Amino acid sequence: MEEQTKQQPAVKKSKGLLWKLIMVVAAVAVVVLIVVVQGRANAPAADPSDQPQTGTLADTDGRFQTPVGELTFPVEWADQVTLQANQDDGAYTGAFYGKVGTQQVLLFRLLIGGQGTGYELGSAPNGQNQLQSVWLDISQIEADPAWTEEQTKEINTVQACVNDLIDQINELPGFQGLD
Repeated sequence: MEEQTKQQPAVKKSKGLLWKLIMVVAAVAVVVLIVVVQGRANAPAADPSDQPQTGTLADTDGRFQTPVGELTFPVEWADQVTLQANQDDGAYTGAFYGKVGTQQVLLFRLLIGGQGTGYELGSAPNGQNQLQSVWLDISQIEADPAWTEEQTKEINTVQACVNDLIDQINELPGFQGLD
């Protein structure tokens, strides 16, 4: 009978120790949470010009931001073009899609930084004055048999606006074309 009495205080002692350990872990978790929340609250706001744009270019009057400068898609076609842009590992990709009816058709891709595909146009400095390669990935649009002749002509005209963008790229400060 004495042995049982001796074990009970040991069990009570370990339960008390376990409870204290749980309280310490909970307190540390609260402190960490407070530090993380305050760090986020004090962090500088992201510069919207550093964020890739996605959406219809008509929403921005045809303007879109790239790492090497602002470009403008011809306004008369901007409402028919959607830009899906992303930036990954310092490389920017802007995929431009035109509309034929309800169908989205890839017009071309503009790639800046990193190794691109298609045609290398040259290089231009980014905001940190580091040269970034500029690539254009474009191919002929194959007309869908369901498209009318007018729709086919219109999508090809919208794709031809890439020439205006190439001219703008060539005029960017510090742009170095390939000879």
